[in-house]
Amino acid sequence: MELLAAVFAGVAGLLIGGVINILSDDLPLRRPLGLPHYPDGAPRPRSAWLGILAFVSGQRLSPGMPAAEIVTPADDEGQKQGAASSAPTENLGETAIQDASSSSAPVENFGEMAIQDIASSGIIEIMLDPPLLVGVEAESAAANIQDTASSAPAVSNVPAPMPTPRPPARLGWRHPIVEIVNALAFAGLVFAFPDEKNLWAWLIYAAIMLLITVIDVEHRLILFVVIIPSCLFALLVAIVSPPQDRAFSEFLVGGAVGFGLFFAMYLGGGVFTAVSRHDEVAFGFGDVMLATLSGLMLGWRAFIFASLITVFAGAAGALIYISARMMIRRRYRWFTPLPYGPYIVFGTLLMLFFRETIGDLLKSSIY
Repeated sequence: MELLAAVFAGVAGLLIGGVINILSDDLPLRRPLGLPHYPDGAPRPRSAWLGILAFVSGQRLSPGMPAAEIVTPADDEGQKQGAASSAPTENLGETAIQDASSSSAPVENFGEMAIQDIASSGIIEIMLDPPLLVGVEAESAAANIQDTASSAPAVSNVPAPMPTPRPPARLGWRHPIVEIVNALAFAGLVFAFPDEKNLWAWLIYAAIMLLITVIDVEHRLILFVVIIPSCLFALLVAIVSPPQDRAFSEFLVGGAVGFGLFFAMYLGGGVFTAVSRHDEVAFGFGDVMLATLSGLMLGWRAFIFASLITVFAGAAGALIYISARMMIRRRYRWFTPLPYGPYIVFGTLLMLFFRETIGDLLKSSIY
């Protein structure tokens, strides 16, 4: 019976993982939520709504290109006309002189005609204000025009190359990975904690934390549009279904402790950024709000241990990151910002699911 329930929970987790992918695609870019689509905006067929199905069925590639990449016949004709009009201008001054000398206009108007021809070509901008040039002045003006035209840069008559269309966009590996991870999390929780009173809330918490992690890793953002409803949900759970040994006030205090502790770290990060004169923010306000959510979920006692786990996990993650860059022979740049949200999520979920086990380990180590 428990195995069957875990299978159903895994299927539900797979479907909810698809919803997490939709939110991860659209929320950070502030796009309206809709049906699943490819990165270029093309809608995905129903058989590819789930990322894992898109990979299995070979529908990972988008069927089309963005509209901006498509060259219409009208655009093509405009480009051809623009290329035809881009004739060379090395002999523009000489042409103007020949036109003026072959015309029946008197020599007094010669300089003005040549100047008008040059000005209309866009090489120089001259505001004509007669008197007219006559005699030697006209000849001098013609010589100056020839010098100007010969020194002007040549405009190539080679048509501009047509833009090369980008290959169709494809779904990344994040889509099936998120769905599989969420399915395994749902199935594992249902199988491991069948008697947990707040199991339904735990499943929702797991999905929320996965969404926060994906957006933070990809965009280094923790969105208020996700955090605020999640905090309200945590308060609702604390009111409707609080654990037997904890009062509602403990969760309120947990939220306050989480906000206060991480807000102090946020201010310290701002001071460090100002002193070190780096543009990167050492600690974002989204991390403060995520810590607030963690306190509301756990209560203040469990949050203290979750914050300690977060600090040690963050240090271990930084060491792993530096070591990995050294192994692939890429130089590590000092003060490289790393997303801190996943470590807060790790400490929170660890204390949420294994609070009693961790408490027993701590008691046995103390006594």
